[in-house]
Amino acid sequence: MAKILRFGRTRADVGFDLQNLFNTNYATAYSGTYAYDAAGVAGDENGGSWLNPTSVYTPRFVRFNVTFDF
Repeated sequence: MAKILRFGRTRADVGFDLQNLFNTNYATAYSGTYAYDAAGVAGDENGGSWLNPTSVYTPRFVRFNVTFDF
């Protein structure tokens, strides 16, 4: 969102940007490695880390900005 302010021949753009306003946590990357253990070792399930999220959407932040044109 921004507002344009005019002062004679000078112009100022005052605004702020909101990223991820509702603080979603969608996964943006997944593990593509499927681990298969034919021996069936206890505690090591087949495909245990397959399709686990490796990164999520960045948390919310606000950026303020001002631009002067003269």
